[in-house]
Amino acid sequence: MKKLLGSFLVTLTFLFVLSCQSTAQSTAQNDTKAGGPGAAAAPDDNSHLARIYDRHGEGIILAGAKTYTVMKNDTLSHIARAHYGAGDHPYYFPLIIAASKEGVDIVDPDSIEVGMQLTIPDLQANLNDPKARANLKSLLKAVADFYAAKPGAQSGGLHDGLTRLYNSL
Repeated sequence: MKKLLGSFLVTLTFLFVLSCQSTAQSTAQNDTKAGGPGAAAAPDDNSHLARIYDRHGEGIILAGAKTYTVMKNDTLSHIARAHYGAGDHPYYFPLIIAASKEGVDIVDPDSIEVGMQLTIPDLQANLNDPKARANLKSLLKAVADFYAAKPGAQSGGLHDGLTRLYNSL
C-alpha cells in the first residue's frame, strides 16, 4: 500500500511540475501578444497600437466632430492635413484613428479603405480643453514611442514628427 501511495504522489508531483511549466510558457506567450512584459520583442504588434487608441479614444472631445468618407488614394496624413492644416498637422492622424473606433477597425495608418467613415474631431476643442489636451499629448507620445521601437525609415520619420508635435503642445 505504501508503494502504491508513493507512486501516486510521485506521479501527482510530476504532473503538477509539468502543469506549472506549461502555464508559465502560455503566460509568457500571452504577455507578448498582449503587449505585456515580453512584448518588447514584437514592437510591430498591432494589438499594442489598438490598446493605445482604445485607451485614449474616450478622452477625445467629439462635439463638433465631422464625418469623412475615405476616397481612393487617401491617406490618414493627407486627411489630417486637409482638416487641420499644414506644418506638423499631418501627425494628428492618431487623433483621427482614436476617434474613429466606432464601427471602424483602424490600427495601422496605412490600412484605411475606400468607403470607411472616419470621425474628424474638432482639433481646437481638444486643444482648448486641459483634459482633452493632456489626453492628446499622451496619445501622441504613446504612438511616437511605438514607432521608435519599430524598425524602418518610415517608422523613424513617424516617430520624429509625432515627437515634434507632442513637444509643441
